[in-house]
Amino acid sequence: MDFIPETISSKPEVLLIYTQRMIRGRTFEMIENLGILTLAAQLNANGFKAKAYTGITTDVVKTIKNLKDRLFAVCFYCDFDNRSAVAAICSDLKKHEHFYVVVGGPQTLHMTKKDLKTYQADAIIKGEGEETLLAWLSARVRGEDVLIPGELRLDENADYVYLEDFAKYECPRNEDVLEFKERYRCCQ
Repeated sequence: MDFIPETISSKPEVLLIYTQRMIRGRTFEMIENLGILTLAAQLNANGFKAKAYTGITTDVVKTIKNLKDRLFAVCFYCDFDNRSAVAAICSDLKKHEHFYVVVGGPQTLHMTKKDLKTYQADAIIKGEGEETLLAWLSARVRGEDVLIPGELRLDENADYVYLEDFAKYECPRNEDVLEFKERYRCCQ
């Protein structure tokens, strides 16, 4: 895939997404996802322009549509609760858009080669993404197709990548949240 954004930026833009379907009583929108915030900070410190976005599926689709001409990649945090929503959005994006689509997060622990067809993403990266997502995206910027540890491929199974020391990575920052605003506090 050749990346030719409509608006040329010196840094490839990446949108990291945590989404859920709208369910009564869910609080996920009141707090940001620490995992994608940490990934955004890591990517921003290493040559990318990354933003984290948490929202319900309909808002996620609208947000991606509004940013699509600028995006180099959209990366989804996939867990047990959102796996079908992530699969549906990824499949639709790959039919209509021209940026990379990547799936990561805790649900990838259980993913196999058959999930490549289900999600239709450019990559499923199993495990902690602080190093692997950065390596995968950096290789694509350079036009390289290299196998990254944790990357699931049709001809290559992958082990889940665990990290021991998170202290060496960039700290999450509010400014890495797309359209940051103070959220309601549950306890005052």
